[in-house]
Amino acid sequence: MIRSAYGFAWPHVLAHELVLDRQLITKLQDEIKALQLCQNKVRQKKLPMEVIDAEYQWCVVHTGFS
Repeated sequence: MIRSAYGFAWPHVLAHELVLDRQLITKLQDEIKALQLCQNKVRQKKLPMEVIDAEYQWCVVHTGFS
């Protein structure tokens, strides 16, 4: 016999997912800022390269780009 299982969305689970969504949005915004920062630095120094991707580090010690 096959039975369907239904679960309840507990408030603390929904709140946790909302926090994770906000963190993801913040990370994506930070990554856009990191890309723009790296592109500006390359432009200012007139380097013969193009920045195609940048990664924001949560530790805020450095920004890497490739």
